[in-house]
Amino acid sequence: MTQRIETTEPLRLDILAHDTMGTEQNGCFEALLEANPGLADQGAFALAPQTIVVPQAPALPASPSINPWD
Repeated sequence: MTQRIETTEPLRLDILAHDTMGTEQNGCFEALLEANPGLADQGAFALAPQTIVVPQAPALPASPSINPWD
């Protein structure tokens, strides 16, 4: 589910991704930047006040399980 965040103070983008999407890794940070054109041009901090669209975290591909006793 996509949500919108209203910033009232400058926020570090990686922390914003971690707090809203659960992690800043696994493509979440990139998805945040893709959903907000021009956000990366502001630098490491999202300036205030502005509305930031937070997309749903991308699905991770299923990693194969290995059973060493097979």
